[in-house]
Amino acid sequence: MSYRIWTTHRNAANYHVGKGELLSIMWILIESAALQIITEFILLVSICAYNNSQYVVLEWITPLVGITFNSVTVRIKLQSLKEAGMQTQNANNPVQTIGSMPLRHIKINITKDVENDAEDSKSTPESSV
Repeated sequence: MSYRIWTTHRNAANYHVGKGELLSIMWILIESAALQIITEFILLVSICAYNNSQYVVLEWITPLVGITFNSVTVRIKLQSLKEAGMQTQNANNPVQTIGSMPLRHIKINITKDVENDAEDSKSTPESSV
């Protein structure tokens, strides 16, 4: 996949101005793949050595796949926001999210009624924000 991105960037180099964002995406993919390969290599070595650490490393593999995928998604989105110059947000603007729907700030008021049986069963409201 990185080779395809690199060849596309190289072929399109005559048609765009600036660095381009394909190379940064390629490096994100290479770093994430390196993390996967290193973990799987450690698993392979521990299995070949008949070491009990293979069970610990095997438990790392499944969550690491999800973490790596989400990390790629977040890093690519943050990279595109950085290149677009949208890193800072105004307090009046909606909060930028990775998805397509922007969120807005909301205020939540929580009240709690506490009854104390030792006294004559009065209800005392407490408020927190």
